Amino acid sequence: MNLTQIRYFLSVVENGSMTQAATSNFVSQSAVSKMIKQLENELGTPLFERTGRKIILNRQGKLFYSYASDSIRLLDRGIQTIQAGIAAKEEPLSLLFQVTSPLIPLIVKEVNHNLPNVRLTIAQHVHPTTDREQFDFIISDHIHPERVNTPLFTEEIMLAGYNLPPTVTLADLQSFPLLSLNDSLELRRLLDDFFAQQNVKLNYQYETDDPATLRELALQGVGHCFFPIRSWQRYAAQLSLAHILPQPPMRTIYLNQKKGRNDHVAREFVTELTRIFSQQDFALK
Repeated sequence: MNLTQIRYFLSVVENGSMTQAATSNFVSQSAVSKMIKQLENELGTPLFERTGRKIILNRQGKLFYSYASDSIRLLDRGIQTIQAGIAAKEEPLSLLFQVTSPLIPLIVKEVNHNLPNVRLTIAQHVHPTTDREQFDFIISDHIHPERVNTPLFTEEIMLAGYNLPPTVTLADLQSFPLLSLNDSLELRRLLDDFFAQQNVKLNYQYETDDPATLRELALQGVGHCFFPIRSWQRYAAQLSLAHILPQPPMRTIYLNQKKGRNDHVAREFVTELTRIFSQQDFALK
């Protein structure tokens, strides 16, 4: 299947006949007919009902037309953008980190190196009443139904602190001195849901709204905290880590994209962010 076949197919539909499509494309009718036949053979189904000289889309043809027309319009926009040249100054992208804030330096470094003309406006830990609609992208551990959601990675949540064995059980957790983020933050809410499903009740001695403070308290030996292994990997060497058995809590991190922001700058940014997080060692850089 090639673009010529698809463009001739769209031309036939939009002109209402192969004759008119051939005239519009400055080719012979037999050339258009041959391309349509090749396309139908590759798809394994006819796309038109033929009655004498008249042709109309059948059910399969109507469905294919809806996809093909959208795809060609999108491709033409990309061609026009590239041919026009990428501007030296781009409209900035706004990015909210609801999770994984330790990865901000890595992301900015990689984007600056590979997309030097893209400007980022970064926010984190915003107030619960803040309008999320103002952000082009949100990095979150849950799906936003009103946005386009792209999974970036999935990570295990471990227990971190001092003098920990390699593994601990869910029952063991009930006897550990625990530190926690407060329930205004996504990680805490995810963990509360997980432990409720496991019928495990935990008693937290200290709570904070700042992940950096949480890690520092654990480092000072005040207690143990839950530790997302990939998001917080840069701090892993400072703490003792234990896997939680028999079933560790897990979370998936998503890039939530505002549906109205779909220009070439946003597309390049999504591609770059997906590339960064596809690397197994991304958090170690």
